[in-house]
Amino acid sequence: MIGFQYVTSIALIIVALYVHIQYEYMRTYDIGMNREQIVATKLTQTMARQQKALTQRLKQHPAVEDVAYAQNDVVSPEDRMWGTSYQGKHVVLTMLSVTPNFLSMMDIPVAEGRNFSPDDQQRQGVYILNQTACRQYGMEVGQPLGRHLGGGSAPIVGVARDFNFKPLYYPIGPAAFYVENPDALDNMLYTYIKISGHNPAATLQDIRKTLLEFDPNAANILQVDFMDESYGSFYLKEDLLSSQITLFSLLAVLISTVGAFGLILFETQYRRKEIGLRKVFGATVGNILGMFNRRYIRIVTVCFVIAAPVAYYAIAEWQSHFLYQAPLEGWIFVAALLLVSLVTALTVTLQSYRAATENPAHSITNE
Repeated sequence: MIGFQYVTSIALIIVALYVHIQYEYMRTYDIGMNREQIVATKLTQTMARQQKALTQRLKQHPAVEDVAYAQNDVVSPEDRMWGTSYQGKHVVLTMLSVTPNFLSMMDIPVAEGRNFSPDDQQRQGVYILNQTACRQYGMEVGQPLGRHLGGGSAPIVGVARDFNFKPLYYPIGPAAFYVENPDALDNMLYTYIKISGHNPAATLQDIRKTLLEFDPNAANILQVDFMDESYGSFYLKEDLLSSQITLFSLLAVLISTVGAFGLILFETQYRRKEIGLRKVFGATVGNILGMFNRRYIRIVTVCFVIAAPVAYYAIAEWQSHFLYQAPLEGWIFVAALLLVSLVTALTVTLQSYRAATENPAHSITNE
């Protein structure tokens, strides 16, 4: 029974450690654009219709470096696919309508061609594709691409480096950034604000107050968060799973410890005379404690040999659901073994110390 408990606790600890590592890996993964010091919020229509005045007001704050807008949330699990045409072929792209400064502010580099410019808003639209779109459809800079709203076409002026515009459960698909004329700005409901300074929390509150000046009725629905926090919310399921497995693994370790505690209590009482005789013949307290610990450490080691492949299989099955996987490193297994061994050794030492330090004459006489 104790062996089964040890196998369970070791396996759960290994799995819990890896689930936490996978969560942190996805949360901090470089998705190809800047998320640091970026404040994100969804505007109301009332705010969006005052975009120019809102931008000027926000930039008056000393900590606000730049403000950009997008028609949709830039990183979202939702499908935003549009069908259009390229050189007579039907193509499907994720369309991201943005303001001209969006790529620069989000540190998304342009690998080929040029970036957007303010003059692009005076045209009927221009595109910057991601690298996946060019590879998949053979698109090139300078070629026309059908407009995603209305008829006609718009030129491809650049190719941006690939970035993850969906959570890491999904692969990077073909996408296009699109800058339209000023008439479309009322539909830019998502704003991204780059800030600096040493008190970002206070800046966040100031931004919220500024936004509410343009629509006081939005006080109960306006959510202003750092983009890192919003991005991390996609992986709350993994965070919750890690917490649950950690709790179960700690309970399993506790049950194993209680079992070992009872067994060592019985064993020390049963072997009191043997312990006394060993001390008479020169055994030290350390020798006695080592005798008991070696037995239980061997039990833990055997259980680890059984638990490790079980945990590895469970992790491999769970890991297969993710396109982006954190490496499964050996220290996770070593840490689980050391943790359970340490708890076991501490339990055995505390329980057997009394028997090891008892006067041998007393234990032999009582026996």
